[in-house]
Amino acid sequence: MIPVMLVALFAFESKMQPERLFNLNHFYISIDRETFEAFRDHPELLSRYFEADSGMPEFGPVTDSTGIIYLRGETVYMELMGPDNRFNVAQGVTGIGFSEDTKLPLEDGWQENTRRLFDGMDLEFGKNTYTSRGEEISWFETAYVPDSETTIYTWYSRYNPDFLSLITDQVYSEYTREAYLRLARSGTKQVQNINSLTLSLTSDDFDRIQDELNAVYEPYDKTDTQNIYQAGDVTIRLIRAEDISRLAEVEFILQENHTCSYQVGTIIISCEDSRLRMRFTR
Repeated sequence: MIPVMLVALFAFESKMQPERLFNLNHFYISIDRETFEAFRDHPELLSRYFEADSGMPEFGPVTDSTGIIYLRGETVYMELMGPDNRFNVAQGVTGIGFSEDTKLPLEDGWQENTRRLFDGMDLEFGKNTYTSRGEEISWFETAYVPDSETTIYTWYSRYNPDFLSLITDQVYSEYTREAYLRLARSGTKQVQNINSLTLSLTSDDFDRIQDELNAVYEPYDKTDTQNIYQAGDVTIRLIRAEDISRLAEVEFILQENHTCSYQVGTIIISCEDSRLRMRFTR
């Protein structure tokens, strides 16, 4: 999780050189208390469909005191935040984070190279550390376009493989999304991964996020009101539609064909064939 002002796409043939490939790492949405508790306490969603935990470093089970529910896919994860989340993210706010695979030693000049990638954008950079058992290390570096008015934040990061070594007591020379998520997944639930995100955006947010993604990918479907990007293993849909920006829908990949239909507060969940869709009605 990234602080809200940083605040949660990509591996595909693109304008980037192969060593500069960003992938969707994780994303979050902060929801109302009734919906959060209904999802947390649902008799089937966490027991049957989702690999869920309460976060690092133990990846413990979801309980009544959980403030953020982490839904783990094989390469991407989602954070459902309740009103008591420890980052104080306001209801309705969404964050979307991307990362590069990295290996030791980390390259010099990451900020300069990232600034060239997003040429002409007003990037800012941040660094975060992680402390475990009294040891503090560099955790990740982040690049982002600041926007104090938005309700959808985006950022681009590189993680330090030493972070994986610190939380596992094993030696890692590379950081990948898959290596991290293997620590949290049992592989016993129906949801395998995230397949797509749909974002309904104000014109300002549509233009900002479009510019960022265009630095990495060519949209394969583009109109005045919609852009679709195949961002590696995830499809990203941008829709110029609303007076407030929001996460509209998430589609997950299931291990098997299923039929389901649930109303969980303001979330509508449905299964058809090997897909589960989570639609946010507000």
